[in-house]
Amino acid sequence: MYFSASLIETFGRIDRAEQRLGGTRNGYLLVGIILIMLGVLILFGVIPLSAPAQQLPTLTSLSS
Repeated sequence: MYFSASLIETFGRIDRAEQRLGGTRNGYLLVGIILIMLGVLILFGVIPLSAPAQQLPTLTSLSS
C-alpha cells in the first residue's frame, strides 16, 4: 500500500495489528490485499452482486 504512512497519520495506529501482525502497516496491507481479491472475484462474477439476466424480458412475456 503506497499510502500506508498517510493512513497511519490520519487514523492512527491499530493496537491489534501492532500486537499480532507486526505493525499497523502490515494490517493496512492485509486489508488492501483482501479488498483487491474481493474486487477481482466480483469483477469475474464469482461473487454475484445482482442477477441482471432475471430482469430481461423473454419472448413469452412480450407476447402477452
